[in-house]
Amino acid sequence: MSLQQPINHATELKFGVPSALLVSLCTSALLPLLVSSKALQQSVESLSIQSEELLRGDRLPILKFPR
Repeated sequence: MSLQQPINHATELKFGVPSALLVSLCTSALLPLLVSSKALQQSVESLSIQSEELLRGDRLPILKFPR
């Protein structure tokens, strides 16, 4: 007879790490990713607006083409 306690597969994996710990580690790794993706989105949008202002037709010189 063995005196081992049964492992609850819902809360622990085969190597003995509680799944709640793994979930918290994965969540803490994903939060900076979400924050940085929001900052990247704002940077790209700002760059897009600035490039649109730079390339507006009213500020470009009129080119003379030879006929």
